[in-house]
Amino acid sequence: ALAARGARFEQAQTPVPMTGPSHATILTGLYPPVHGVRDNIVFSLDPRHKTLATWLKAQGYRTAAFVGAYPVAAAFGFRQGFDTFTENFRESPIPGAGAQRPANEVIDDALGWLANPGRRPFFVWVHLYDPHAPYDPPEPYAGSTTARSPSPTRSSGASSTGFALPVARPIRWSPCSPTTASRWESTAR
Repeated sequence: ALAARGARFEQAQTPVPMTGPSHATILTGLYPPVHGVRDNIVFSLDPRHKTLATWLKAQGYRTAAFVGAYPVAAAFGFRQGFDTFTENFRESPIPGAGAQRPANEVIDDALGWLANPGRRPFFVWVHLYDPHAPYDPPEPYAGSTTARSPSPTRSSGASSTGFALPVARPIRWSPCSPTTASRWESTAR
């Protein structure tokens, strides 16, 4: 099901292994020394650095973000360009985990928004924080040995966050400027 419709990225890199700075790069296309977000919850994304959501909104897209953790909160500039932005964080009972919300709540919010698609194209950002250390999986995975694998963002050499989303078909980015609204194309074999 998911694997038949998904995408697999065999080579993925980040400019910095931190949530806020790396997402600022994803959303702006700029590196941390340029966009200025160099650490979580210390720096904010300056509005002069336009996000993909800002560009797409200017082209008539409806934009929505559903985020799972405080490092990408609206308070740090990540709401820029989004018509809808939900965070609804609460402090985690896990020491050191910070303010967040579980993936099922983030996904439920996103699915609720997607249930009313409207006539215009849309851009949705769904940010899930659950795989981060300390990883606390839901049942029935909580007792599994692999479910307690360390997060690769928090340890050296670890290769598993405890679960994987299998995907079968790679996808190719169709290059064009942000002002013409890019699209994904399937490269099904």
